[in-house]
Amino acid sequence: MKNIFIREAKESDLPAIENLALQLIESMESKEGIDLQGIYKNFRNLLKDSNSHILVAEVNGTVVGFISFAIHRTLLHIGLSGLIDELIVDKKHRGKGIGKTTSICGY
Repeated sequence: MKNIFIREAKESDLPAIENLALQLIESMESKEGIDLQGIYKNFRNLLKDSNSHILVAEVNGTVVGFISFAIHRTLLHIGLSGLIDELIVDKKHRGKGIGKTTSICGY
């Protein structure tokens, strides 16, 4: 798919990310420990955390996916390692290569 733009999330992306998070939650078998009210607070905290990152995928200016991940050191790796916490692409845009996009802003 062409016209996929990957960028760092900003606070104004929260409504789109919340809608995508709801799609992710719908697909989960167990919703134990999920706090819908905490999405806004967690999002803002992650934006401030230097080890946590949220990237969004845009198609024609519309957020159609996001990934949240943390970068840290491990015992077994010389360099930094990453841990993906959430990765979701909007139902209407799945299967179009958005989750595989490698042209990521500075990562």
